[in-house]
Amino acid sequence: MGTQIFQDAVELFQKSEHFRLVALGASNTDRYMPCMHWVDVLEVGLRHRFGRKFQLIDSGVSGNNTRQALARFDRDVAFFQLPSCPPS
Repeated sequence: MGTQIFQDAVELFQKSEHFRLVALGASNTDRYMPCMHWVDVLEVGLRHRFGRKFQLIDSGVSGNNTRQALARFDRDVAFFQLPSCPPS
């Protein structure tokens, strides 16, 4: 099942023009040094691999636990959801 998730993600990346990814986490996600963080490396790698525009949003908060991250999910993750249909 784990590899199927990644295969599905690659297929979705290949079909779509724009992506917005949100990194939700604690101190390991909270960017404290711009351009030197795993979120930055991921963004560059995705742009290089798929040649499309990616927007990575860092929603990491140092010291957060799972309960706190879930409590702020709507504000810090769902808020950035792209519309499912392009405007007509």
